Amino acid sequence: AVWLDESWFVRWPYWFRSWAERGKSLTVLQRWSEKVDTTALFVALDDESQQSLLHWAQGQPNSDEMVLFLEKLTAHYAAQGKRFIVLFWDKASWHTSKQTRRWIRTYNRKAKQSGWPRLLVCYHPTRSPWLMPLESIFGWVKHQVLGGRFFETVSALQQAVELAFRQRVAQAKRRHDKAVADFVRTAKKSISVM
Repeated sequence: AVWLDESWFVRWPYWFRSWAERGKSLTVLQRWSEKVDTTALFVALDDESQQSLLHWAQGQPNSDEMVLFLEKLTAHYAAQGKRFIVLFWDKASWHTSKQTRRWIRTYNRKAKQSGWPRLLVCYHPTRSPWLMPLESIFGWVKHQVLGGRFFETVSALQQAVELAFRQRVAQAKRRHDKAVADFVRTAKKSISVM
């Protein structure tokens, strides 16, 4: 099972919660006269291992970049010898576009003949971001880590995002592993009534 989502980032400071003196408004550095550089981060988070596969794209997410990321994702899991990849994602336009759906159909036909891992797609209901674990990670990175910071280059922004993202996923993995261990320990202590 793989959670797949994407988010875009800009070099400008993000809005974040902060305090200001009474009667004075909070000021954030913004330079509206310059061109805004955006970059999109595509992420696939493996549910079992909690490992993430990252892919950067220029601008905002689109169907072309989605197909490139799916190619990278399928090659990654084919190298691991997996037979199926179950994708959980939302109904973003680049997920449901004709180009993406056509690529998935074509890929699955070839995968069936060649023994590659097949893609099974599960869409989340509309307006249900709480079902996607990556949404909270993206939000945390944008507001807590990048809030108020200006980056000179897009590559500096990408490095900061990757570092923060990997740290947050590592924290989540520790919590995930502890919860699973606690569940297993409790299950071993329980007595069957049958």
